[in-house]
Amino acid sequence: MSDYERTLGELAARISGLRAALVFESSGIEVCSWGGADPDLNAAEFAELLGRLGATDTVAAEGSMDGVTIRGTEGQWLLVPLGAEYALALLAEPAVPQGKLRFYAEEWVAAHREEFA
Repeated sequence: MSDYERTLGELAARISGLRAALVFESSGIEVCSWGGADPDLNAAEFAELLGRLGATDTVAAEGSMDGVTIRGTEGQWLLVPLGAEYALALLAEPAVPQGKLRFYAEEWVAAHREEFA
């Protein structure tokens, strides 16, 4: 287990209802993951999504993007940029409050951003 996987596990221990965590490159390559989601598939799809969102005039007009939430009836994803070339993705149960998920995600990103610069 890598140090990053260990820290993702520590993050998961703080968020009851977290199912998966993933750090990926903007190219779609998984860097590290924790939990029960397909890291390769998710990394590729999320990298494409963030790339498309970042290229839109609507997002650019609002400043730099600081996150995206995708909610469904069976779960929710939170994607948070981690420097220019990386991002953190968290998959949680639908009942996990978005504010709690965002708080812990941003705390993790702040602690690790320099390592991914």
